[in-house]
Amino acid sequence: MINEIAGRAANESLNGGKTKFITTIEDPIVSIHGSVAVASFVRWWNVYPNGKTPNQSAPTWVTLVLVNDQSGWLISHTHQSPVDGN
Repeated sequence: MINEIAGRAANESLNGGKTKFITTIEDPIVSIHGSVAVASFVRWWNVYPNGKTPNQSAPTWVTLVLVNDQSGWLISHTHQSPVDGN
């Protein structure tokens, strides 16, 4: 996380301001099995760098495994892969 924060700060310094990230989730499917849930969806990132042309990421399949403990639902595992395959 430290590297991600440092990289974002460096890019924002070069761009002259904050970059806005908007995530879109499509076609969510959720199944709950007691205290475990599986959620799958297609995710898109729209990136708006300060003073530069916006861009959109390629769609990505995301699957989350969540576990419900006493504090609520927590992400136990995440898998991501491109929609178009390898």
